[in-house]
Amino acid sequence: MTNNTLSGINDGKDLSSREIWPDITRILATFAVILHHAAAAGFYGRLAANSSHFQACNFYNYIARFCVPLFVMLSGMFLLDPKHEYPLKKLYFKKILRLMSAFVIWSIFYVCVNNSHVRPLPSCYELLCQLVRGQFHLWFIFMISGLYMATPILRLIAKDEKMLSYSIILGFICVFLYNPTLQNPKLGTITQLIVNRLGVNGVVGGYVTYFLLGYWLATHNLDRKKRIIIYILGITILLASTIFNGVYSVYRNVPGEYVLDNLWADTFFAALAVFVFCQYTFKEKRFSPWMCKAISKTAELSFGIYLIHVFILDHLKWIGLPHFFIHPLFSVPIMSILTFVLSFCAVFVISKIPFINKYVI
Repeated sequence: MTNNTLSGINDGKDLSSREIWPDITRILATFAVILHHAAAAGFYGRLAANSSHFQACNFYNYIARFCVPLFVMLSGMFLLDPKHEYPLKKLYFKKILRLMSAFVIWSIFYVCVNNSHVRPLPSCYELLCQLVRGQFHLWFIFMISGLYMATPILRLIAKDEKMLSYSIILGFICVFLYNPTLQNPKLGTITQLIVNRLGVNGVVGGYVTYFLLGYWLATHNLDRKKRIIIYILGITILLASTIFNGVYSVYRNVPGEYVLDNLWADTFFAALAVFVFCQYTFKEKRFSPWMCKAISKTAELSFGIYLIHVFILDHLKWIGLPHFFIHPLFSVPIMSILTFVLSFCAVFVISKIPFINKYVI
């Protein structure tokens, strides 16, 4: 799989003719996925809600949750660009087909790994269900494929400046502000009645909003004042959500993600802040040819790293590093860095295998 899978970068662009900041952003998003999954282990009954161990996991889990929206924004930034044509044949046979082939291969891999010590083996029907469902992180492939399918329609929206802005605003209101209200039984009942009857959230919002937002940000210049406001909003809202979730988990005495979701306003502003920061921090920055090559190569392998990292993270115990081998404040970033490096090495080897590399990573 080429490096355009998670970002929409065109094949064949040499390093001198393409911007490096999207590659840096994609690498950051890939590492954030690993950090999120390394910290998420503390949410499944292993740790007490009032322990410092869980609160450390809560912190890392929340600050890394921008990862998937960042991938989607990068995809929208490139696929909605009118300077590049994406006919249906290219979308389906060059992008979606490769995504689906990667899903099938890695789903088979994870089904085999997950059932290697299961006796008796599940029935053929159960194995088929596991295969179609895929490992938990493979849901992203279906979601991004759906956005690729909708790209010809979304490109029409992106061509019209007013329609683009309107779609983003409407999607934010009807999804990102609406979803959190569902946590309150009384308020959620009222807002659900209104929004469901309007039916607007079935047309706009969700990951489509991130997709459109990525393109909007790439085609508009934000002055320093606006960027500072975005940073303040992103940091303040994210920290408030992190603290609240930690406190509320103690109150409930059950670790959980009570105020966080990819389609909530807190994640929206966090992803917006990170995207804008990377865009304006690294856009004009000059790197040495060697550094550019290293960044681009790592970004090129990011999809493969995403696919294999769950296996690596779950099996670090083979080298004597189980989850939380020391306090999570230290073990989570250590496990994340090690998983990223080992995943990169594994995918780098796979990338050297002819034919297989085209459909596996």
